Amino acid sequence: MIDAGWLRDLCLAAGADDAAAVSLDHPDLTGERKHLLAALPGTRSLIAMFRMNRDNCRSPARSVANQEFHQTDEHANHTARGVTQTLWQSLSSPPGYKSG
Repeated sequence: MIDAGWLRDLCLAAGADDAAAVSLDHPDLTGERKHLLAALPGTRSLIAMFRMNRDNCRSPARSVANQEFHQTDEHANHTARGVTQTLWQSLSSPPGYKSG
């Protein structure tokens, strides 16, 4: 089992401005559960990570908002990759094993 506080700290260290874990059983995810389990069977929790400049998204200049969305997507992918690598190493390494 993964501690929610440790997971949040991991996400923040990877570059997220904020992060939280939510159970797939949460009532707000009822409409999404079927789709999530089809894509990721066995999923029990999700991680939500946030980082976006709201002012840029609200800009009447479409190019500014569009650039913000593209940069946010790139940053989110980088952050998620770092979190995934750390989780994979933590969960697949035997106790006492230190990788590179």
